[in-house]
Amino acid sequence: EPKGVLPAVCDSLFNKYVASAQQSSAGVETIPEHMVPALLTLAVSTMKSGWEKISSERTKSESSMARVNSVSYYGLDSRRTCQILGPNTANVKNAHIWPHNNSQGLVLVDLQPSDIDDPRNLLRLHEDIEYYLDRFHLTFVLSGSDFILKVLDSNILPLKLKDRSETFEDIDGQKLLRPSGKLPWRRLLATHSIFAHEKAREQNWLPEDQLTAAESNAHDLMEFSLDTQAQDRVRRFLNDRTATLGSDREGELAA
Repeated sequence: EPKGVLPAVCDSLFNKYVASAQQSSAGVETIPEHMVPALLTLAVSTMKSGWEKISSERTKSESSMARVNSVSYYGLDSRRTCQILGPNTANVKNAHIWPHNNSQGLVLVDLQPSDIDDPRNLLRLHEDIEYYLDRFHLTFVLSGSDFILKVLDSNILPLKLKDRSETFEDIDGQKLLRPSGKLPWRRLLATHSIFAHEKAREQNWLPEDQLTAAESNAHDLMEFSLDTQAQDRVRRFLNDRTATLGSDREGELAA
């Protein structure tokens, strides 16, 4: 096919699916049902590429405002507080849970593109933690009423964080700091966790058939956070294999 035609067609189809998701809450159906499976497959591909093709095309004012809002929302001491390493930490960055360059996809989880810089979609993390979070080498999983950092790629465990004495092994299992008691959007952390565990299987970081308690909790969080229609949409756009494994354990663990 002519160069660039297929990507353009894919983008067009995905944009139509996004428009359908936006309008579905108003009872408007713009995409025929028989097209939905193909569009959902395209949607999940677009979702993953959003994390894998991280963009730094942000203005200084946008990043500054997002930082100020997230520091205030979580009740952090200052801009130099990492939500894993604590205060007086150098190299702290805004870490988007849902990737900034895929803001249009937020409608798939009942949010809007304008929510991309909402503090509930942001964490303040050391730049090395942020780097591996973006690339699914680690994620956050539910533990009781808290979220803890979980390293999925054992290859990074011995690595030291920039300008720190700690390794990733040292921070594996560390609780997400949020002095204000306020939480990020749980549906976004759940989505990230599901994709991260899927990548871990693809890279042989986890046994192929092992469904972890963290994944069960992530699916439960989706149900807790979304209405019935949105739950159905999310189940269908998430990887079919992961969703099938999750359904076998549905309800075993409370979110």
